[in-house]
Amino acid sequence: MSLRIFIFFGGWPTLFGIWLLTEPYGRYIRGWEVEEATQIFMGGSVLWAIGCIVWTKLHPHTRTLTTPIKMKAKGYFTERMKNEINEYITALRGADDEEVGLVLLAAIDYRNHYLYRTDIDLFDPALALSANPGLTIQFSKEIENCQAENNNIEAVPLLVWAHSLRAIQNPQIRALGREMWGELQRGQQHALKKSEDFELVIGRRPDLTGLDGVPEGLSPRKSNQSENSTKSLSNSEQEDELLRIKSLFEKGLLTQEVYEEKQREILG
Repeated sequence: MSLRIFIFFGGWPTLFGIWLLTEPYGRYIRGWEVEEATQIFMGGSVLWAIGCIVWTKLHPHTRTLTTPIKMKAKGYFTERMKNEINEYITALRGADDEEVGLVLLAAIDYRNHYLYRTDIDLFDPALALSANPGLTIQFSKEIENCQAENNNIEAVPLLVWAHSLRAIQNPQIRALGREMWGELQRGQQHALKKSEDFELVIGRRPDLTGLDGVPEGLSPRKSNQSENSTKSLSNSEQEDELLRIKSLFEKGLLTQEVYEEKQREILG
């Protein structure tokens, strides 16, 4: 009976642990490798559970048991993702509004071009993951490739969307995803100011369609943007700001919808 309990209770976690000890990823498990290992573990758990159910049907005297080892492994991966998004939120908090504006601008521009290329809208992360279940791992691999090549500019939007997808996949870090987007909204007005600088770096005009948007399921509880947008401006500051966004609109850097929304915000 004890052998049977071990097989049901810890068979798959034991095999999975032995597999990890063979160092398939080396001594250091990188971000995308954590994602891949998680999927392998969860997929194997499902197959193992199906096998146990079939065995139980064939042998009614045998009872399947839930395993705390599986829960501990899942908890480890969740804690790893939680630490990574917490570190990213801390970095955003330490950045000034203009720096956050550049991050937001890059993320929105990436979303729009990715939508154009793939018909997958990252503003609906649940649907995006349904269309491409391996999307989080794909982004994680691209991030590590960029970092290995010291190409941090291209990694900026990928980090935003990788954390957003993880937050949707894992309810335990959903609140942190909301918090991250609350910080990103702090740079919304500055994103417009930085669009010309962004164009100089990447060699094309950024697509700011949906700059006011937030991914489905990740709306901040308290938007930092609301505080920034309600700050009063003097008449001269209002005129300067209106002229600036008009210039951006005439250059095609703002859509009609965003342009009108910004006018309303400035005029109060």
